[in-house]
Amino acid sequence: MVPDGAIKSLSPEARRIFREAQDNIIELNKSRLRALDELKAARQKIAELEGKLEAAVAEASSATAQLQQLGPASSQRAAQAAAAGQPFSYAAPPARQAQQPAQQYQPPAQQYQHQQAAPPAQQPAQQPAPESGASITIVYETGWNNAHLHYNADGRGWTSSPGVRMENGNQQFPDKKVLTVPGRRLEFVINDGGNDWDKPNPYGGSKLSNYVVEEPGVYRLRNGKVTRLA
Repeated sequence: MVPDGAIKSLSPEARRIFREAQDNIIELNKSRLRALDELKAARQKIAELEGKLEAAVAEASSATAQLQQLGPASSQRAAQAAAAGQPFSYAAPPARQAQQPAQQYQPPAQQYQHQQAAPPAQQPAQQPAPESGASITIVYETGWNNAHLHYNADGRGWTSSPGVRMENGNQQFPDKKVLTVPGRRLEFVINDGGNDWDKPNPYGGSKLSNYVVEEPGVYRLRNGKVTRLA
């Protein structure tokens, strides 16, 4: 601040110039404050736009993943809906039942009957008796009320269709179907006593037409996979 006494000692022209200078300084300060406020508002707007951009990118990534799951046909429908300005909703496929392997690997009735009707020449000439004490136990996890094990043990020949009815599991295997067969090697399939069969998945890379167990023990069949338990 310049003392008033010093200002009064100046000539009228000098005082005029000094007053104008002060006014200019005040106006510049006001302009600087307005510029700072505008800069602050611009930064807030940029932050809002960046947040909206991130949300849009995440939504686009999610939509792309859903279209990839739907396949080319659904992707084409989504593109047509977008071009027409209409919304496109993704409907997830129904969940598959976890414990119904028979529906997943169900063979046609004619196909399995053809396999079952093997010529007599393929059956062994002599049917050896099972080795004493050797047995194979099959533990089957299924949603069927009834399950029948249709099998050929140690090459002694196939059981008559639909096979031997499996028992309900005990405390060791609750909610399972269980059957013990004397023998050291077992080839088998399972059915519900009707038209539904559980056999190896022909599209899963397996070259076998039937499930095969090569040595005595306890085995579990679940979702088309045989696993040894004991």
